[in-house]
Amino acid sequence: SIPKKEKRRDAAYQNLADQIYLIAKDKHYKSFLIASVNYNEGASRVAANLAASLANKVHRQALVIDANLRNPSLHLKASGANETGLAGILEGKTQFLQAIKRPTPHLSVLTAGKTTLNPLTLLDSQAMAETIKTARDKHEIVFVHSTDLLGCKDALIVAGYVDAVIIVIEDGCTRRQVAKAAIDPLREKGVILAGVVLHNRVYAIPRLIYDRV
Repeated sequence: SIPKKEKRRDAAYQNLADQIYLIAKDKHYKSFLIASVNYNEGASRVAANLAASLANKVHRQALVIDANLRNPSLHLKASGANETGLAGILEGKTQFLQAIKRPTPHLSVLTAGKTTLNPLTLLDSQAMAETIKTARDKHEIVFVHSTDLLGCKDALIVAGYVDAVIIVIEDGCTRRQVAKAAIDPLREKGVILAGVVLHNRVYAIPRLIYDRV
């Protein structure tokens, strides 16, 4: 979980990044989709901070990809433009290495870019599969941010390209039944769920809850 109090967030992100790194190493995972259940639950922020934590503090070659072609936001967090990015690669207008930005020695960012085409068509393509493969080959760990699970099918498509999925749920915003309805299609597709991140947690979670889960 990521607490709402800002002064506690850095330690929480580092702890979460450490856990994910151990899971990735143990299971031989290299790529994770990070998607929220509903819109604006913080998935892009979680993806960006996890990649930064692994890159800057653990010194792993990390890449974060904005695959939310409908409402991109990663470029805002990376303080960069959104002209060239994933969309340009998928449309054949640019190459992978040309579209990558590197704000720090160990952190790479691939923004969404701009397109007038149907995002679902671009994502459900051989070009997208090859892009994720290239990303995995050139980096130790890859985080992909996509649309929310309930909004459209984009996230479900992207989930098929990665090793595992991490769900982001905003504390106090998403009911259990809604979360289950969003996750069920992933299970039916055979997607591996690495876990859930409770974002902006207000209260501490009792140890009893962790033990039951």
